[in-house]
Amino acid sequence: MLLHAVNRMAVAIALASLATGALADDNASREKGGGPLRHALMPDYPDVVGEYVQIPGARQADDIHVIATPEEFNTATFLRVRSALDGVKPRKANAVILAMPGFSSTPGNWMYLASQLVHKANRKKNACKDGDKIVDCRLEVWIVQRRGAHLADTLGARRAIVQDEPLAAVAYYFGESIMGSDGRTALDGRGKFPVVGPKLLTGRPDATWRPLEQGDLGFIADWGVETFAGDVDRMLALIGQEADTKNVFLAGHSQGGSFTSVYAGRLRPDRTRGYQHLAGIVMLDDAGAYGTPGLPSEAQRTAHQAAIDALRDGSRPVYTDATGLNLASGPAAGARELASTRYYARENPRAESLFAPRQTGMITASAGFPGTTAASANAFLGHIRLSHLARAGMNFDTSPTSAASLPLQVNLQEPLVIAVGESLGLLNFEPVPATEHHCDSTSPPDRCVPLLSQIDEEKIYGWTEAGGGSVIPPAQKVGVGKAAQFMKGYAWTSNRTNIRPVTYRFPVSGTVSIDAREIVTSNWYPSERYELEMKLVSAGPTFTFDYKGVNLDIDKSLIDIPLYYANQRPVSSTVPSVFPLVTDYTNIGATGTVQSPAAAAKSPISASINTRYYKHTDFVAADDSLGERAFAPAPGMPGSSLVANTLVDWVLARTGGKAARVPTPRELGVALSR
Repeated sequence: MLLHAVNRMAVAIALASLATGALADDNASREKGGGPLRHALMPDYPDVVGEYVQIPGARQADDIHVIATPEEFNTATFLRVRSALDGVKPRKANAVILAMPGFSSTPGNWMYLASQLVHKANRKKNACKDGDKIVDCRLEVWIVQRRGAHLADTLGARRAIVQDEPLAAVAYYFGESIMGSDGRTALDGRGKFPVVGPKLLTGRPDATWRPLEQGDLGFIADWGVETFAGDVDRMLALIGQEADTKNVFLAGHSQGGSFTSVYAGRLRPDRTRGYQHLAGIVMLDDAGAYGTPGLPSEAQRTAHQAAIDALRDGSRPVYTDATGLNLASGPAAGARELASTRYYARENPRAESLFAPRQTGMITASAGFPGTTAASANAFLGHIRLSHLARAGMNFDTSPTSAASLPLQVNLQEPLVIAVGESLGLLNFEPVPATEHHCDSTSPPDRCVPLLSQIDEEKIYGWTEAGGGSVIPPAQKVGVGKAAQFMKGYAWTSNRTNIRPVTYRFPVSGTVSIDAREIVTSNWYPSERYELEMKLVSAGPTFTFDYKGVNLDIDKSLIDIPLYYANQRPVSSTVPSVFPLVTDYTNIGATGTVQSPAAAAKSPISASINTRYYKHTDFVAADDSLGERAFAPAPGMPGSSLVANTLVDWVLARTGGKAARVPTPRELGVALSR
C-alpha cells in the first residue's frame, strides 16, 4: 500500500473514534417518504449525494511558541460528493478529487462542478477497471471546508429547516425585531432585513446568538499553510490507494489553485513531497501557481515573522471580520447569508426577497466605479425590490446591469465581486417612464448612475438568466452561469453528517455551544495567518521558512505529475507546462487549448476549446444544462461546463488500473442528523 504505516495507524484511530457515538444505523434509519439519502441528494443531480464529514485535523508543531488549538476545534471538515447509485455503501473509487476552494470560499462554490463531475462519471458504464474487472466508473469529490467555518453556529439555520420557517433563522441570529427596523417593507407588508454593514447587525436583545470575539480565538493565529496542508494529508490518508496505482488528484480554484502547487511542492512530515502521493493536480484560474524566482524576498520573510508575532500576542486580529478585501466575511456576514438562504430554500424564486444584495453598504468610490458615488449606488441597491432570483444574480454577477442596450448602464458591484464574480445574467430594470435621464450628476458620459426616482416602488424586479438557453442576445451579454444555480447551491445543506455540537468555555464569551452541522455559505472566521501565508508561499517557486514552530519547505520546481490548468489568461506559448518538469500538461485559456504530446495521447482536447466566456468563479460554477444533449455546445460555451466536460476523461485516463478503497459513511460515523 502507498500509505505510510504511521498514516494507516492514524486513519484507523480516526475512523474508530468517529464511528463511536454515531447516530442510528443508516440501514435502520429511514426518513418518511424516502431512504437515508433523501435530503442529501445534490440539487439537479439525483444520482449524486453530499455528506458533511469531519475528521481529526493536522497535528500541530510541538513548540512553546505555537498556540495549541483545542481538541474540539482541531478538525478537518469536507463535503464528500459521491455517487448516490451505491446507496450508503460506496464502491471503490477510480478517482478521488480533493478540492480546495478559493479566498474565503466554502464548498458552496464547488457544489455544482463537483456534482457534474460525479454525475458524468456515473454515466460511464463498464468504462473503468479495477484490476482484472471491468466496472462502471466511480469518481468522488471531497471539497475542503475552511477551518473558520468549524466555529460557525448553524443552530439557527437548523431550526429554520426543522420548523419549516425561515424567520426562525433570522430570529436566532439577529432577533425578530430586526425585520423592518430601518423602515423597509415588502409589498406584502413584511418587514425587510435592514441595509447596514455586517458589524451593526448583532447584539439586539431578542437575539440568541452572539459572535465570538477575537480574544476567544487566539489559536487561529496558528492556522497557517502547514495546518491546511496537514488537514489535506489526513484526508488523503483515508483513501486506500494501491502501491502501483495513484487515484487522488488535488484540485483548487483561485487561491485554492495556488494551494495545489504549494501542497504538491511541500515537504511532508514523512519526508516525502506532496506530489509523490498524487495522480495529478488541477488548477482552476489560480491566484499564482509557480511564482517569480527570488521571491519571497528577505523583507517579506521578516515582515511575515513580525505578523506571526503580532497574531500570537493579540495585537493583530486573528480572523478577518468585514474589513479590507474580505468585506463579505466574518461571523455577522456569515449569519446574514445563512438566514437569507433559508428564504431562498423555502419561497418561490419570483417572490420578493426580504434581503438586499449582500454587497449593499459596501460600495466605495474607486476606479471600478467611474463616476459612481457610493451614496447613490448603495441607496439604489437598498431601495429596489428584487425577486429572490434577482437578488441571487445581483449577489455575484460581475456586471448585472451593464449591457449596452439596457437603460441602466453602470455596474453596481463592489470591487471584490467584479474581480471574482460570475456571469449569471441581467437585472430586468427599466426606469419609470420619463425618468430615463434622472441620473446621478457624477455619471460618466453615456452612463447612468441611477437615482431612486427611476424605481417603480410597486414593482418587483426580476432576472434574465444567462447560461444554456438564455434569451439574452449575445451582443448584450454572453454568460455561462445561472442565478438559479447559484441560489440552489447556496441554499443547500445535507442531513448526513458526523459533526456533533460542541460546548466550550471561551476566554471572553464564556461557555458557548456551537452546532456546526449545517453547511455554511461563507467563512465565518477567516484565518488571517493563512491568508497572509498563502501570499508569501505563492510568490516564488521555492521557499523555506523556520521560525518559532513554523516550518515550511516548498519546492515547486520538483513537481513532475500531470497538470490540468484552466484559466482566463491567454495560453502561454513559452511555459504552457507551468512547472518545468511536467511533461503531461493540458492548458486551457482564453486563446484555446495547448496539450503536450503525452497529454494529447491520453485525453485529447480540441485546440479550439477556450475560456473566453468565463469569469473567475465560472470555472467551478458554470451551468451544464446542455452539456449532455446529442448536439451539445462545445465545452466552455454557455450551457456546457468547460471543466465538467473535459476533466472527467482527463482524470480517469491517469488513474491506472486499480480503484481505491474509500471509507464507508458508517466508518466515518456519518448518519442522518435530522
